[in-house]
Amino acid sequence: MSIPYIERNPTNDEVLQMQLAFSTFCDGSGQERDGNGMTRAGWRDIERIFAEILGGKANENKHIFDVLVPDSDNEDIIYGISLKSKQISRASAIEDLEEEGRVHMEIANSPAKFWAELTKAGISESDFRSKNKASEIGQILLKTIDSWHLEAKTAFETQNPDKRLDLNKSVYITVSYSPFRDGIGRLYQAHSFPLTFPENIKWSYISDRCLRGMDPTDENKTLIDWYGLSGGQFKYYPKANTANYKSARFSLLEPEIISIVEKAKTYWPEKWPE
Repeated sequence: MSIPYIERNPTNDEVLQMQLAFSTFCDGSGQERDGNGMTRAGWRDIERIFAEILGGKANENKHIFDVLVPDSDNEDIIYGISLKSKQISRASAIEDLEEEGRVHMEIANSPAKFWAELTKAGISESDFRSKNKASEIGQILLKTIDSWHLEAKTAFETQNPDKRLDLNKSVYITVSYSPFRDGIGRLYQAHSFPLTFPENIKWSYISDRCLRGMDPTDENKTLIDWYGLSGGQFKYYPKANTANYKSARFSLLEPEIISIVEKAKTYWPEKWPE
């Protein structure tokens, strides 16, 4: 069977699996905690959820690809998933993703790696502060990210000579979720996008801290922000309706909250000292 988010949209049953898996972390075991005492899945939890549901493996470390998934027909072909998650600021913004809304992904936050490539090209931090060479810098940023994917492929195939990491079908998956709302909780939705960026992005500075790339399909809308001198974050805002594939929106169920002590007593009642 083909792989959801990589080759097709997930089915209703697959979205239900995702909803139930995310909801298990509301029992007190999740990495993040809401004001009502419930917990929820954090970024590491989300990586493990996708790995299990898609039949793959979470890398459990800082890799370019967070999850590796084998092809359903040929286990020697592997697809990489770079997973992102982001709370959308406005309560109703997740509904907007059906129309003109955009997802938010932080692709990287490594200024040293970007500046290493920019320096090789003869570009300095003073160029950035002076708001020079916007287009040249933008193109180098995109090529640098592409090179990371190629390096990840080479490293994987060197370690696994019988397998091939297919970059053409590897993806970004971003999980967007709304703020907590009484009576609704949080709404979640996953979208997958190709690793490649659109062509003909126009670059300009919006300040001496941020280089911006405008969406070539709508030049009034921001597609990329790079904060070259203040953290190095490379942020990507594609329109949700340009995703390769997406899930339906889902909310989380509310299991009984189990404390760490209660869980330990349940697992090992004969060992827990009274």
